[in-house]
Amino acid sequence: MEDNFRKEHQPGYYASLLHITPKAPGRITKQHYNKTLTDLIAERVIIETKRELYLTSKPVKAIAYELGFDDEFHFSRYFKNHTRPLQNKRLNF
Repeated sequence: MEDNFRKEHQPGYYASLLHITPKAPGRITKQHYNKTLTDLIAERVIIETKRELYLTSKPVKAIAYELGFDDEFHFSRYFKNHTRPLQNKRLNF
């Protein structure tokens, strides 16, 4: 996941890399981490987003593109849906 999370956010992609059914990664991660693969991917994307926002002066649009989002508006909604309101300060347009 670490090599591909920037461009691939769908669990099915990772299942195909491992040649397993699309539901298998979710079951495995749920057993070991008590989270779905979708949750783990989202967490990794959010961690990278926060890192980029705090440590660089890149515009949100550039960060969104680097993390596999087509536009900054979809990226902004994704970020807001996966974080608390106080963490969204820089993404308010």
